[in-house]
Amino acid sequence: MIENIIASIIAAFIVAVFAAMYRYTWVGAFIDLVFVSIGYSALRRKSGSPTTIKDFRKRLLRLLISDQSLVGFHKGQFGKSASHAESKKWQTQGTKENMSLKPRMYLTFWPILMLLRHGCAKRSVSLAQASIYNLYQNKRIYVAQSASPNMSPVREPVIVSYRHSMAGALILSVAEPWNEITRSVVDAMLDPKNAWQKNDGGWRQVADDFNSSDLWASAYATKLLDKCLAANSPFSSEERSRAKDLISSTLEFIEARWNKKHWSFGKLTSEEAAPTLYIDIVEILKKFKPELDNECRLVFLSWLSLGGDLSDTYRQILSDIPVEQLYARMAYTFYLGEPHSKVWKVLFERLAQGDLSKLLSSDIAFAIDMSYGYTEDANKKIQPTSFVGG
Repeated sequence: MIENIIASIIAAFIVAVFAAMYRYTWVGAFIDLVFVSIGYSALRRKSGSPTTIKDFRKRLLRLLISDQSLVGFHKGQFGKSASHAESKKWQTQGTKENMSLKPRMYLTFWPILMLLRHGCAKRSVSLAQASIYNLYQNKRIYVAQSASPNMSPVREPVIVSYRHSMAGALILSVAEPWNEITRSVVDAMLDPKNAWQKNDGGWRQVADDFNSSDLWASAYATKLLDKCLAANSPFSSEERSRAKDLISSTLEFIEARWNKKHWSFGKLTSEEAAPTLYIDIVEILKKFKPELDNECRLVFLSWLSLGGDLSDTYRQILSDIPVEQLYARMAYTFYLGEPHSKVWKVLFERLAQGDLSKLLSSDIAFAIDMSYGYTEDANKKIQPTSFVGG
């Protein structure tokens, strides 16, 4: 009798210890990854066969969790499958930042946002948030400094990355809008003495005077500044007024870059860069620049066929990018820009027929969000349909 009681106590203790390790340590993440890999292999289907929303969403979640780094510098960040070449092409030309140490901000922001929005994978979200928080030193993120006059030939100096600091502040604000880092970053942005913004209205990528204004830093800046205008923000009327002025000048820069090159930059064509940037700032455009929002979508529509599919010309220009990524981004562009139209559904349905393993973590996050807008019936199959306007 006593032996049975002792055995039960020991068993309960072991179960409790294992449960705690699963919930609060890397052990849980490792077990999840093993089951994710097994589960995804078991759920693979032939390309092109119909799938239900429920199964589609399961595959996406498994892919997303398996694309989260569990060890190394990027521990907790999403985007493990993205190549250095993929990351490098989105950086300002000439940037010295080491790609193997470059934080995966964009590839982590969207998964965190969507997983929190839809109440999924809470452990993965916590791990990702901790990773971003740990990148900060004195509430800023530092990178290697590019060559500049009077630089030491011996010591490689570091410099504040405004772009990373603002991106991380956005990520951390998803769960806690005005945490200490986000508040500190925005305070610095509002202070004219810091000169994070350049004279043309664009924002610096890093803390030097040798780089041109950066589109992505400017996009992050507008999103953070817009948060200052929320009814529940902790900012004074003077700070809100300053934020409005900064948003206005930043949007003037963004509009000028649209008018000049449709947001192409470096080696990136407009067809590749514009939809991704639009996704980031669509809410800002609708609020402050509705005419520019409409103009963007008219250009994006011109990249589709009359039937609503990606045009052959568009595919040819971006032939080096998996078509699944193109479908995810263009579908999400119209999902956010014209949520009540059927344009995005045509593209979403074609995405569902492809090889989802070719998606980046941000693309997967887009697809997860669209899956909730496609239908309320999780058992409905995703079948390609003909384009229907309106």
